[in-house]
Amino acid sequence: ESSLRGTKPEDHNILCNLANLYKDLLRVMDGEQLTRWLPELITTIINHSVRLPLVSGFYKLLAAVLGVADRTNYFQDESEDHQSLERYVMRYLEDVVVHCKQYKNDLQASSLLAVIAAPVHLIQSLLAGIPPMMQMIFQLGQGYVSIAHSGMDALERWQDKLPSDQLKPILYQVLPSFDPYLRSTGILIEEESEEEIKLSKTQQKRTKRMAESTQLSKLQGRMLKLLSKLDSATCLSLLRQENTSAVA
Repeated sequence: ESSLRGTKPEDHNILCNLANLYKDLLRVMDGEQLTRWLPELITTIINHSVRLPLVSGFYKLLAAVLGVADRTNYFQDESEDHQSLERYVMRYLEDVVVHCKQYKNDLQASSLLAVIAAPVHLIQSLLAGIPPMMQMIFQLGQGYVSIAHSGMDALERWQDKLPSDQLKPILYQVLPSFDPYLRSTGILIEEESEEEIKLSKTQQKRTKRMAESTQLSKLQGRMLKLLSKLDSATCLSLLRQENTSAVA
């Protein structure tokens, strides 16, 4: 078990900070310039993650890199090199789907988000395991709204790209998870900026209330927009599971 931990207490935080930095950089960089490096990036990250499966930073890095692969349609190339890498990624993702249920907190969230960041045609091979994963994501999102937004990112992407017969079984099981968000009138944001810390307590409370309202309203708007694009039978699946719990 000791081999699964950093040799220094601060190692984990440093890697997570680097992962967040690279995630922001990769999001704005030209994807075409990155494609030549994708095989090495993906292989290196997965190898480290397999060796150290309890380090959340590797899942965060992989999610960012798979996002680049998705927007550049990297795995649509049918060359043997691309197909070989695709098979390697699929074996890894299948393993993550199995083990993520055992993880907790940030580790679980990071592993879940790495899977749903995968290009859509890779997700098609994992469809059986996707609904419970999305349910976990929206459960975690009740405490960390950014996770719920990531879940919506995936659903919106799948709504555009997955065939209806593959998307509907996912939605039937996931839409009930919207209920506590749509019923709620406030979600606490998970962190304060440096500027907020410097404000007086009264100003902090006012700023936090505004942030809560903004984050929740954005999420609710995205959920309602997604629902508006569905047929009535699918929308009614929102009522299949009674869920009266309030978002913390």
